[in-house]
Formats: sequence, C-alpha cells, structure tokens
Amino acid sequence: MRFTDPVGRRARHAIFVTINRRALTALVLIALMCAAAPARGQVRTTGQIVGTVKDPSGAVVPNAAVEVTDTATGNVQSAKSGGEGGFVFPALQPGRYRILATAIGFEPAVVDGIVVETGRSSNVDVPFAVAALQEQVRVVGQSPVVETTSSTVSTTVGNREIANLPLSGRDVLGFALLTPGTASSSTQRFSAFNGLPGGAINITLDGINNNSERFRSGGTSFFTFAPVRLGAIEEVTVSTSGLTADAGAEGAVQVQFVTKRGTNTVHWQAFEQLRHDALNSNTWLNSVRGLPKNKLRLNEWGGNIGGPLLKGKLFYFANFEQPIQPSETTFTRTLLNQDAQRGVFRYSATDGSVRSVNLLDIARSNGFPSAIDPFISSQFATINQSLSGGAVRDTDLLRQELAFAVPQRPANVYPTGRIDWQAAPGLSIRGILNLWWRDLARNPQFPGLDFVNGGLRRAGGPP
Repeated sequence: MRFTDPVGRRARHAIFVTINRRALTALVLIALMCAAAPARGQVRTTGQIVGTVKDPSGAVVPNAAVEVTDTATGNVQSAKSGGEGGFVFPALQPGRYRILATAIGFEPAVVDGIVVETGRSSNVDVPFAVAALQEQVRVVGQSPVVETTSSTVSTTVGNREIANLPLSGRDVLGFALLTPGTASSSTQRFSAFNGLPGGAINITLDGINNNSERFRSGGTSFFTFAPVRLGAIEEVTVSTSGLTADAGAEGAVQVQFVTKRGTNTVHWQAFEQLRHDALNSNTWLNSVRGLPKNKLRLNEWGGNIGGPLLKGKLFYFANFEQPIQPSETTFTRTLLNQDAQRGVFRYSATDGSVRSVNLLDIARSNGFPSAIDPFISSQFATINQSLSGGAVRDTDLLRQELAFAVPQRPANVYPTGRIDWQAAPGLSIRGILNLWWRDLARNPQFPGLDFVNGGLRRAGGPP
C-alpha cells in the first residue's frame, strides 16, 4: 500500500528556514571538512551530457553559447561549443535536463527531456535553424541506444522500474541482477556478471565503497554494509565492461547506487507492505512433528519527503523505513534420553536384539568414579524441566530430539538523509547519511531459558 503526492500540490504547509551567518559559516566548514576527509575508492556518481551543435545543413557551429538546466532544481551551467561544435557538461546529478543553445544568425534551439544517469554519457545533437524562419527550435531529448562517446558497457535501472515490480521486501540490492548478462545461485549468495567471478563485483553507494570485503576471498562480494532501500535509492547502474579511471579501480564490475535528492518541488510518499501467516500453509516438517504453523507477521512501513529549504539553492531529502516482523521459528535440540542420562545405554546386538548396559556399574568395577558429575547432573535437570515446552521424539536408542517454537521480534531501522547545497552554478556540496540500526535476534538453548546470542547475554531480556 503506497500513498504518493508526486507534485506536492496537496501539501499546504510552506517551509520557512532562516539561516544566519554563523549557521551558514558552520555549514560551510563542516562541508569542507567532510570534503577533505580521504575516501578510498571513490567512484563517480554523476553523469554527463556530450553534444554537438549543428546548422540546418548538418555542419557544426563553433563558439555557440550553450546552457544546461537541471529541471528539478533550476540550476544552470554554461559553456561554449568548441571548434568542432562539441560541448561537454561533465558532472551532472542524475535527472532530467534542458539545453538552450544560441548563436549569431540562428534561432535559439532548445532540447528538452535529456535523461542523465549515474556514470553514463548522454549524447545530444542540437539543431539550429536559420534566423527569421521560425522563432525557436525545440527538440525532445531521448536516451541514446548506444553511447558513442564511451566504451563502457552499462545498464541503469531506475526507482520507478523497481517500484513497479512485485516485491517481497524493500532491499533493492538484488535488483542489480535484473541487468543483462547476470547469473546467480538460487539464494543469490553467489552472483556473477558476464562470467566474471563474484569477487570482481564492487558495490558503491553515492560513490563510496559499500562492499562487504570479508566475503571476497570466498568467491563473492554481493553484500553491503550500508542499506540500499527502495524508498531511498534513485537508481542503480551496473557497468560490466570497458571501465574507465572514474570507476576507482575497485573491481571489474561496478554496481553503483545513488540516493534520492530533493528538488524545487515538495515530494512525499508513505508506504506499507504486509505479509501474514494466514496466507501461508504449514511446513511439511512441522506437520510431521505435530507442530502448529509458524507465525509470520511482516509489516514494512515508512515514508519519505524531499523538497527545497531555499529554492534553487538548498534541498533536503529524508527517508525512514522499519520492518516489524514478529514471528515464530522452530528450533531443534539433541539430548540424551532418560535412561542414557542415568548411565544406562541401550544398543543393538549382533543377533538383532536390543540390550542395555549400565556404564556406571562398569566404571565402579574398574576403579573409576561411578557417580555422574554434579555439574552435568544440574544441566540434565535444567534440560528436563524444559521438555514440556516442545515436542520430543526418539531418534535412536540413546538420543532424543526436542523441537520447539520461539517467538521473535528482530528490530531493524533504516533512516536516510541527504542535504544538497548549490553553492555556485558549478559547485555543489552534499551530505548523505544511510544508516542501518538493528538488534540481532537471540534465542534460548531450550524452552524457557534465557535468550542468548552466540553464547553472550545482553541486558534487557528477550527481543
């Protein structure tokens, strides 16, 4: 379930922000400190527009004035075409742009709807018309099928395409596998692009390495530290061949995620996704053991908002997501049966009969201690008191299996924030936070005992 205000027309509350000189100075200092901090393996997160200005005969027009406008923020950058009529705007945020070109003797030419994607070049031809023939030449831009100015082979999947797919969750990492040339295991743990090994994959978020490096030696690195959530990600670009220096030399395959940004228009969205065990059947193994269906309640809720703090200058974006998943998980424990706990072991003889022997009597007759260690006895007593909390079945002559369901409520919170400051037409400063806060699930060794996690107990009780 998703509620969206795409243009912000229903938002009646204006946002007024006053920034005094001290606050502005502090903001600049913080931004400069962040910019000065070394970041290993930064990858270019911007795209570029490469174009040529031509006259009606197809000849190039040198020294034409060219302006490119970010239609979302109103930011304008200017350049002039070179001797061969070419121009480049090399560092543009992903989005839609408009080009206005002017030259003496020609009518102004406008190219609308140019799409710029992460790490990719958009190629544009700007056609002029001779003056006085018409007032203005307007062309609708289209994404090129082939990037004629770059040898990089890449594919971009936008947020709109991902959001329109049937989703079982809001983690968009797996959607990078929708690009051509990918292959993965059934669990998506081991993935490859164009036959390259999983360890060659490098994942970045807003230009910063986001790989879980410890898995690379195991043949895969398709894991991330910072979350890539559906509500916070603008697009993902996968580059698989012909990578250039701006890829950061971090891997043979680049998977680049970019966080959404604010614009001159207020956009907001609220969402909720629901899963319920009433829609599921019981597992075959639970049915055999006589256990009820495991409970599953998954409610992923949240929202985001973005817009201007100072129109054309300062923009914000914030996203919050929280999956709430109370559920039950079945655990099994292996333990000695009651006879074995007392030292009486049963076994199958060569004639097929079942016989028993008291190991404590054998120990006593051979001069060894004949009593069960007090600590072991106390552990047996603790385990036996918990047997009523699950289903017990014999697995062989000595052991039993205890199966029991444990209620769980893991906590995961995903806040995202982004601030963009257009300090000058050619200078933009941004700060981005993508956070994953979680409380790992903990489980008892036996029903009714303390909840633990890897043998460590955390104060505060069970989740």
